[in-house]
Amino acid sequence: ANGTPGTTTVHTATITDDDLPPTVTFTAGSQTDAEPVATQTIMVALNTESGLNVTVPFTLGGTASNPADYTITASPVVISAGATTTTITITVVDDTLDESSETVIVNMGSPTNGTQGATTTHIVTIVDDDLPPTVTFTTASQSNAESVTQTITVALNAASGLDVTVPYTVGGTASNPADYTITASPVMISAGATTTTITITVVNDT
Repeated sequence: ANGTPGTTTVHTATITDDDLPPTVTFTAGSQTDAEPVATQTIMVALNTESGLNVTVPFTLGGTASNPADYTITASPVVISAGATTTTITITVVDDTLDESSETVIVNMGSPTNGTQGATTTHIVTIVDDDLPPTVTFTTASQSNAESVTQTITVALNAASGLDVTVPYTVGGTASNPADYTITASPVMISAGATTTTITITVVNDT
């Protein structure tokens, strides 16, 4: 009013933020669950809201195998602007193998628009719920003539995720090594297998 625009008619005011980025932490350092657990949740949290999306990468370790033992939310996860938490979900595979407890170790990487907080590693322990397999000889007896090698099959009713060690003792009227030799005790059925053998080599005396 009562004037005309000059050469500079636009003014831009830039407000420079003075706030520190939020810290990112796992709300717990570990958890333990037994098969069959459908899902396990790891909470990722900020210490305060942010006006920016906070991207949180992570890497995996531990003794459990992905995807044989579990599946997990893909890295990275994002805490959206204005929110303070997100989750990483682990889905446990309920297998049938007898095995030791296994771990999933989640290690936080360097967040974008945030900094690492106090807890950056979360360990999930999966406790196995399967019974150990039963071990049996597939036959109770056999008869063979001298000079014949005889095999005893030792079998499991189901495969195991662990090595199964089977000791045995020897008796009877034949003498070792005068009449025969035999595989040394114990024998082992390796993890994933279901059988092994004990071999008796008969001495063909006169």
